[in-house]
Amino acid sequence: MTGRRLDNIAKRIQQALPWAAERGVSVHWFRHTAVTEVRELSSHDVARTFAGHKGPDDVTGEYAKARKWEVAQAVEDLTGEPHPLSDRDGLRREGDLS
Repeated sequence: MTGRRLDNIAKRIQQALPWAAERGVSVHWFRHTAVTEVRELSSHDVARTFAGHKGPDDVTGEYAKARKWEVAQAVEDLTGEPHPLSDRDGLRREGDLS
């Protein structure tokens, strides 16, 4: 597929789904999402290879960012106290990129 075709698909998604336009869904957005999911399922090294990045000084870390609820869970783990942004029950994970 060409870049133009991929951009056209993202544009059609934005037209069909108002939330996609609000969140700026693009081919690059899909790439960030995919790399983040691969990192969560495996490791940073696997995500780096999946993204086609070469070495430790690449931008995989820029693609695979932690979500707010992940940080909140880490704070819970560290302190042993509940955090209001945590998502231990998994209610926010589907469709929540923040």
